Amino acid sequence: MSELASHLSTFFRRRSSLPELSLQNVTNYIDIPKGVIDLQRPSLFSNFKDEIYFCEAFFNHYRRIGIEQFLIFDDRSSDGTDQFLQSQPDCVIIRSSLTYGQKVRFTSLDGRRQVQRAGVAFKSLIPHLFFEGKCVLNVDADEYLLLPGEEYSICDVIDRLEESGHRAMISPLVEFYPRHLSFSCEQCARPTDFMSLVSNNRYFLPAPIVNVSAKGFYKVSGATKSEELFDRFSIKRSKWRPFAPRPKSPKIKIPIIKHGNDAYRIGSHQVSTEVSPEIVLPIAHFVFTSNFFGKVERAVSWKSHSQGASKYRYFQQLLSKMELNGDCLLGPSSRIFSSSLDLLETGLMKWPQSPGPRARA
Repeated sequence: MSELASHLSTFFRRRSSLPELSLQNVTNYIDIPKGVIDLQRPSLFSNFKDEIYFCEAFFNHYRRIGIEQFLIFDDRSSDGTDQFLQSQPDCVIIRSSLTYGQKVRFTSLDGRRQVQRAGVAFKSLIPHLFFEGKCVLNVDADEYLLLPGEEYSICDVIDRLEESGHRAMISPLVEFYPRHLSFSCEQCARPTDFMSLVSNNRYFLPAPIVNVSAKGFYKVSGATKSEELFDRFSIKRSKWRPFAPRPKSPKIKIPIIKHGNDAYRIGSHQVSTEVSPEIVLPIAHFVFTSNFFGKVERAVSWKSHSQGASKYRYFQQLLSKMELNGDCLLGPSSRIFSSSLDLLETGLMKWPQSPGPRARA
């Protein structure tokens, strides 16, 4: 057998031995050691792995905007995240025999079969399994959905989305960042809420990221802060993947979808249905926080992110160059965040003017 034939044989043998994961058998791979899912509560689903830095701020922010139930897939956290989740009365913990980055043969909700990371498959399958016919918020630990004002809640967003006849809402991922980058991997003070995160990460790029047509089709443009820094410090191709293009930072997310036969999640950043052209609410994405150095080191060692965490290898290069050539993240377009009005003015947020929020009991 030739060397090529041997490699191909090994490849297909490994592929055929991967676990099969689909909507029909996902319950065989998950366990709920804490909590009981209540279908009537405004709910959020997220994947956590060693997210103790964000835990308190994340829960406090989403409780403040009306989330009453947290479904957290905990991917074997070992930094205190598990203990935090166990102590939260509104948290349902989900675990699996599969790790987030483990490869599986995934049958997606549209019937396509593909090799995928188990965690990405869980993002599609778990909310759809438990909340068919309902809206669920789906965000990561470093992502904070912003509403048009303090008087609104997540229920107002869902109500307005359903009144418009649309099944999904799109969000530009707006990277918030500090003036200077931290290069320490030491334990840093943890934020307790959204404003404590903003106090240390006050800047954002005001350029619009997504344009949604009247029919709900969208087009993404512009650059994230990460991409701007990669360009500024000439982070291009890597020695370990010399022919692969530099990975791009995600610019959008579909955080809310009303699950059904014709509306479901495809991967991490796409859905099967059109999005609302009337409601565009940004997500504050906290990438360059004081725990950034440690997060990059962990992501590279785990290799569970997209393309073996290749983006985080680029971040390693960026950290090295910034440490030598200057750590200031600000550029000519940097703008200080003061309130959601900043995002409405710049076109990063879109919200119908009337009617107002629904009456509260």
